[in-house]
Amino acid sequence: MTQPHQPMRAAFKALALLSLFTALARPAHAQWTPSTAVVGTDSVLVVAGPDFAAGSFHRTLFGDNYRDIWLTRIKVPVLNLEKFAGGLKPTKLGGGLQTESVRFIAEDSSEWVFRSVHKRSRVLSKQFDHTIIAYAFHDYGSASHPLGAVAVSPLLADAALLHPTARVAVMPDDPALGKFRKEFAGILGMIE
Repeated sequence: MTQPHQPMRAAFKALALLSLFTALARPAHAQWTPSTAVVGTDSVLVVAGPDFAAGSFHRTLFGDNYRDIWLTRIKVPVLNLEKFAGGLKPTKLGGGLQTESVRFIAEDSSEWVFRSVHKRSRVLSKQFDHTIIAYAFHDYGSASHPLGAVAVSPLLADAALLHPTARVAVMPDDPALGKFRKEFAGILGMIE
C-alpha cells in the first residue's frame, strides 16, 4: 500500500530532475553577444530575446516555439523623442500583468504608448522568484511572436477593423525620458 504523500514526492523528484536537466541543456548567457549593437545614431542591431536561447534537449521539453525569431538579430530605428509626432513628452507608466509601457503626449495633444516587446509577467507572487515554476512561466514567453502586433496590423486594416498601428523602435537613453529613463532606456518595443 502506498503512502498518501508518495505520489507527491515522486512528482517533486521528477520536477527537480527535469529542472536540473533543463539547466544543463540550456546554453549559458555568456555565450551570447550583447543583445544591442550600435549601427548609427538612428538605428541599432538587436536580438529581441537572447534569454530564449535553448539547446536541443530544452527545445524537446519546452518546444521550439518562436525561439529562432526571438534570437534573430534585426536592425531597428531608435525612437527620436524630439521629432517623432512633433515631439513626445512622457506622462506616466502603464501596462498590465505582462507588458511594461510608458505613455507619451505629443505636441498636437495626441497620445502615444511605448510597450516593451519582451513580456515581464507579474502574475506569479514573489514566493516563486528563482524557482523552476518562474523559469518555466518566463520561458513560455517564447511561444509568442515578438513582433506579432506589427504583423497583424495589415490584416486588421484589410478587414476594415479599427486598430492601433504599432511601429518597432528602441527607446533611446535620452534625458527627455525623465524619471522613466532608467527603466526604459535601450528597451526594444513598439510605439503606437
